[in-house]
Amino acid sequence: MKFFTLTTLFSILSFLSIGQTIKIEEPEFSGIIVYVNDTVGSGIRLEQQASSVKTKSNAAAYIPIVGLAAGKAKSKSVIAGPSSPVKIPKNKEIKFIVKVKDNSIDPVSVINIFRLTPEGQNRTLELASASTLGGSKSGDIKFFPFIGKKYGSSSYLITVSNLETGEYAITLADRRDLFNMFNLK
Repeated sequence: MKFFTLTTLFSILSFLSIGQTIKIEEPEFSGIIVYVNDTVGSGIRLEQQASSVKTKSNAAAYIPIVGLAAGKAKSKSVIAGPSSPVKIPKNKEIKFIVKVKDNSIDPVSVINIFRLTPEGQNRTLELASASTLGGSKSGDIKFFPFIGKKYGSSSYLITVSNLETGEYAITLADRRDLFNMFNLK
């Protein structure tokens, strides 16, 4: 009886693990990122837009007179549109296939994942800020960790865990101004 139970259990586990094998087509061109929405097919291509950098400052930033409020300036990457049209359901793990020129490099040094902030009709990412009476900060972008593995001839399969709902972007090392975006709902 124990043999039958163990054999049945191993058969079911083997079937489930075979069912989880991903066979999504590798994207045709370098720089393309697709969401793995199923185990077969071509996946869902992420929204892709070039960001622009905008800097805003108040008048006190240009006229530092004692007694006036401190001047402030902020630089942000700005992407048109309040939300990505690519909607991904919230799961514990989300998988993407990222096509690159060469997948022999550690994917953590090539791929960045970060959250965007909706502001009016745009999505933004704060790059730097400064104050005339205070300090300045830059490079405080929170990058989300992921697990990356080689996939196909020149892609990575990345798995991101425990993201909250919101707007996200993925960038690649050779083009940090090109945002591949999705909305986690």
